[in-house]
Amino acid sequence: MKILTFVVVASVVGMGGAAYAQTYYRWVDADGNVTYSANAPQDAQQVAPVEVQPGPGDEEVQRALERQRRFEAQLEEAQAKRGEAELSRDGEIKAAEEAVAQAEEDLLNAKKTSGADYLSGGGLTDYRQRVQAAQEALDKAKQELRNARTGRQ
Repeated sequence: MKILTFVVVASVVGMGGAAYAQTYYRWVDADGNVTYSANAPQDAQQVAPVEVQPGPGDEEVQRALERQRRFEAQLEEAQAKRGEAELSRDGEIKAAEEAVAQAEEDLLNAKKTSGADYLSGGGLTDYRQRVQAAQEALDKAKQELRNARTGRQ
């Protein structure tokens, strides 16, 4: 069993060493073009060997692919959360817009005078208080709409 393990390890190391030991060359041809190749030409000028690092092993590639899958899953989760947040925000904005429309309508109704204002004895004071309260409600609804649009609480 130990011999088999040794043979497997030695062959893997030998293959890795063979790939690493391969020599590549860099040279400049007569026209000044730089070229890289495993074979150096006879008539080239400035030929120099180039050290080439080996590529990643299978295990390293698998780890990288797994990291990529995890990152993609995290990205999908983040995009889903963002979509949910945008839908929620859109709902808040729509509700705030409806509240502003209702407050505007309430203000218009509050500004309408009626005989009841005068018959109740309150007259102008009741009218002003009613209009002021409706205006304050409208201002508050508009502020909540601005907050919803900017994402503030």
